Amino acid sequence: MAWDILILKILAVRSDGEATTAEISRDLAIVDRGARIAANDHSIDGGLFGAKLVTSPRRGVWRITERGRRYLDNHVAATGIPLQLAAE
Repeated sequence: MAWDILILKILAVRSDGEATTAEISRDLAIVDRGARIAANDHSIDGGLFGAKLVTSPRRGVWRITERGRRYLDNHVAATGIPLQLAAE
């Protein structure tokens, strides 16, 4: 699973859809310890911000956009990988 998808999942499971960069880093470290990132999964063209899947409403905070939620829903539907993380 690509880092971009993991970040979208971390943001999507939060009630307000946002997290600080410190929280995202912490959650990525937890996920990385439990399951290594698959080398064959690709990153999102343009990155999360370039593709408008994530915004930064204020310094140090990222928020998933509606476009990001749709992208994630389509990815989950295509891969069958459930939207479950210990990021809450």
